[in-house]
Amino acid sequence: VAWGATSAPVDSTVQAAGALTLLMGRVGEFVLAPQSLPSVHRNGAAVQLDDGRVAVACGADAAGAASSVTDVFDPGNGGTAQLNASVPTARGETRSVVLPGALFLVGGAGGGTAASLLDRGTGTWSAAAALPAPSRTKHVVVRLANGDVLTHGNNAATAGVMPGNVWNGTSWQALVVPVKRSHHNAALLGDGTVLLVGGQTTSGALAVSSTAEIYDPVVGTFTKVSDLSGDKGKMMNGRVAVKAVKSTAVKLQDGRVLICGGYGVE
Repeated sequence: VAWGATSAPVDSTVQAAGALTLLMGRVGEFVLAPQSLPSVHRNGAAVQLDDGRVAVACGADAAGAASSVTDVFDPGNGGTAQLNASVPTARGETRSVVLPGALFLVGGAGGGTAASLLDRGTGTWSAAAALPAPSRTKHVVVRLANGDVLTHGNNAATAGVMPGNVWNGTSWQALVVPVKRSHHNAALLGDGTVLLVGGQTTSGALAVSSTAEIYDPVVGTFTKVSDLSGDKGKMMNGRVAVKAVKSTAVKLQDGRVLICGGYGVE
């Protein structure tokens, strides 16, 4: 499912206006869904729910203002629906993860340090414990194997400490983050650790990285992949996810992680 501007053959103008495009895997073609999304979600947080539906929350509306709307797409009938309740804090370029019975929305442009929970049984949103400062954007959010939630990174052009926190269901615990990253990717590995890879790693001018770290939630520390893998610790090309051109990290069935697309080459 694609929201927002995408490459041909998808019509980016139509997409930006709220159209919903499906990639039909069996035939390898893009087709327009029978219905457009009720609202525009530029750089919104889209995530597949465990019942097969796809929820997309917030992002920027047609006028570029931060949105508080949540829409749900049901691929079973090709229909879309707008949830009655709005997210407590409007935000753009936010991140979300699926929890048991809930959708967890963390940070985002204009959203500051806000975190919000959607009760999927009632379809209503409520505020969760706010993140410690600073405001978060261009970060990653990962649900850990034990059910906790990791948020890592921030806009690397922003001065100050690069944040990392773990949410245990009620509060946020701070982590010591050794490397600044934004626009990067994260993948939960089979042993419960998290791969953090690529992105922008310095403040100010764009600096594309091909490096990676492993976060171990048991001990709460980060280890450079190069320390574990020698000369295999770097990607062949640096990658950063910016605006509509975003790299993607996908865990494969054999345990490896595929990194594809993105902007910038070292």
